Amino acid sequence: MINSDSVTRVIIIGKNYPDDSDSMITMFQNDFSETQPTVKNGKGGVWLYTNSSFAFNFMDIPVACELDDSLTIQIKAKGSESAGCFAHFNLVVNGIYHGRAFTTARDSVFPFIIPQPQEGLQSIIIHFDNDLVHQNHDRNLNIISVKIGHIEIEANDQSALLIKDDGKYSNGFISQADERKNYLIHSGVAPQKITTLSFEPVMRNQTLAATRAFTSSPSSREISSANVVSSGLHSRRTWLTYKRVLGKETQVGVINFEQSDYRKGSREDNILQFQHLIDEASSYLFNWIYLTFGGG
Repeated sequence: MINSDSVTRVIIIGKNYPDDSDSMITMFQNDFSETQPTVKNGKGGVWLYTNSSFAFNFMDIPVACELDDSLTIQIKAKGSESAGCFAHFNLVVNGIYHGRAFTTARDSVFPFIIPQPQEGLQSIIIHFDNDLVHQNHDRNLNIISVKIGHIEIEANDQSALLIKDDGKYSNGFISQADERKNYLIHSGVAPQKITTLSFEPVMRNQTLAATRAFTSSPSSREISSANVVSSGLHSRRTWLTYKRVLGKETQVGVINFEQSDYRKGSREDNILQFQHLIDEASSYLFNWIYLTFGGG
């Protein structure tokens, strides 16, 4: 967990998520049962190895209204630990965020009480949002089942599906920044210390788009020094972009986190890391030229 007292101010910049409501509902209606999730060893639920969403289809399953027009949803799950923290997930029902939890190493049941959806229960989505590989420890989420009343759906059933793409309906948030804010609050950072800024996603140079979202906000005029959180080889390009855009008056540092998308050791992984190095070097050179010769 984060010591909130050690945090002065946090500004989270993230891309807006696309509205995937229509496509998700259409998928549940027409194509849901045709796609099978990846099951670890064929039993024991489903492991999510990277940040993603796991959906359970309740569209064709009648669920009785409980007391006070509420539903009690029980999620059975566990997680692995990395950097002192276990896997974390958000509960999303019919595209609406309804709660969150940190797992433990043991199978546990996490109950959530939510209002009865007026449109009926369409989907229950569990969104894994804190994947990390640190010092050979890999943080993953194991989803076992979801239960409402006497109705329980196992994660490796036909009525469950892995969703890798980000979207408002599947994540429960309108932007990456709002999603990260939710996680930091649950980790111990006071809400009043957090500011969120969002931008429309672009095909290339998300770092520059994020920097411009910051400089166009009132927050940028209130700060004379900042540390930017980045990861791996990308940290150098992040520092260059923020330093050039913010100007000489602002002191800019960078906090580098280990890249979690690559594993060390195998030949295939070494090739991926080399390709990542080439891509970052090319992007760094482009940013330097763009920001030096009139890109601003």
